[in-house]
Amino acid sequence: MGAALALKAKIVVELGTGNGCSADAFLAVLRVTDGVLYSIDLYPDSSEVRGTLERLKTKPRFVFIHGDSVEAGRNWNRGSIDVLYVDSDHSYEHVLEELTVWGALNPKVIFVHDILNEKNERGPPYFACEEYARRTGKVFFPMDHFPCGLGVF
Repeated sequence: MGAALALKAKIVVELGTGNGCSADAFLAVLRVTDGVLYSIDLYPDSSEVRGTLERLKTKPRFVFIHGDSVEAGRNWNRGSIDVLYVDSDHSYEHVLEELTVWGALNPKVIFVHDILNEKNERGPPYFACEEYARRTGKVFFPMDHFPCGLGVF
């Protein structure tokens, strides 16, 4: 979240709403920077996401988009992205497609959560990040010391 603060982020995009932990952290920063969090999820009726939406739907800086994260990236027209946080479907193919589509929009920084699997070994998101870095020449910095791992571009 320090990156969002340092960048004075105005637009943060979160792929995968989940339990709202990352949304809470981003919203705290966005209150300071006067920015907006767009959280995109395909499954708003799951109990985890539904609880998050109930809790955050009245927050002025929180905008929920119901839909597929890749399609949302292809149709993005809400401004330049300062921070992209990738944490939806953790399959190799999906993460690579998200990085390809959203990366073409040139966010200032990209975070990919859960690059490690439940055994604390490199998982599909890690390898998708490596492939994206190979294809684009962008530097991939894996932070394996974070719980579940965090990749940064």
